[in-house]
Amino acid sequence: MYEYFLKQLRLFSKISSPSSMEENIQKTFSNEIQNYVDTVDQDAIGNVIAFRKGTLDKRIMIIAHGDEIGMLINYISNDGFLSFQPIGGIDETILQGQRVIIKHNESNVIGVIGKFETSENRNRNVTLKYEQLWIDIGATSKDDALKMVSLGDYATFYPTFECLPNGVISAKSLDNRVGLTIICDIAKRLSNEQGIEPSIYFVSSVQEEIGSRGAITTAYNIQPDISITIDVTFASDYPSSDPKKRGDIKLSGGPVISLGADVDIRLQKILITRAEKGKIPYQIGINGRTSCTDASKIQISRNGVYSGILSIPCRYMHSPIEMVSLNDMYNASKLLFELIKSYKEWK
Repeated sequence: MYEYFLKQLRLFSKISSPSSMEENIQKTFSNEIQNYVDTVDQDAIGNVIAFRKGTLDKRIMIIAHGDEIGMLINYISNDGFLSFQPIGGIDETILQGQRVIIKHNESNVIGVIGKFETSENRNRNVTLKYEQLWIDIGATSKDDALKMVSLGDYATFYPTFECLPNGVISAKSLDNRVGLTIICDIAKRLSNEQGIEPSIYFVSSVQEEIGSRGAITTAYNIQPDISITIDVTFASDYPSSDPKKRGDIKLSGGPVISLGADVDIRLQKILITRAEKGKIPYQIGINGRTSCTDASKIQISRNGVYSGILSIPCRYMHSPIEMVSLNDMYNASKLLFELIKSYKEWK
């Protein structure tokens, strides 16, 4: 049951493509989905739009972002050490000692984020700023470093992919390569179905981690009647996480149907009804302010879009060891497939 999800997720997660530099993941996504849709196009900002024509003039957009967090090289010291700026939200406290891959032209350069060593740092907790950290690529000088990297090169966490017990996966960039994997699976399922009423736009968006910029342009261009955003959300089933703040969200508890900001309550209730009819496990997530997903921009595009969010619980988000459940991914795909297939029952 999970073989397809494992194959796609492993493929997508190992790719380095931070915000504004998504060419690699977008090319791969296009190649993987093209056999299940009518057309695949890319807009000026880099969003990939895969289109399946329906029998009615109604448009449903299923969107997940392809970009990931990362680092941008902005300075090289005379000793050959690299300084960087963050791309998206990265917690400085996890960076020391991490391995990274720097993309330089067609080459991969391996580096490590150096360990800040002082007696003060050893004896008590010290929060370091980005400008106090560096990437060490083994260079002996600035000239030596420039033979391997350039200013403006980007780095991402070194790819790992671990299959843990109970269908749990740990890897970097599961936020949001799980979404792209689910989209491909839905497209694959629908390719075997005839008479699907709405036209479906499957979108891999860009620049979500720096403000959902790709979602703004693709929603404006497609003008969907309905949009459903697939993303990850914070799990709260591990030590130090407070379910009173984030809700009681568990790995393998089912995909999360959001209520509150950035969604249309009627559409989310349809998701709940469809899940209950299909005996598909689900959880409820509450967003009092904003979901911090592409849905926040899609809902207010043009004169407004009926917007929904379906999320996959994720532990340790924005780290190199993000963790999700294949079971949650499978049930999310199943739920959205059943939702689209039953469109005439709930439109």
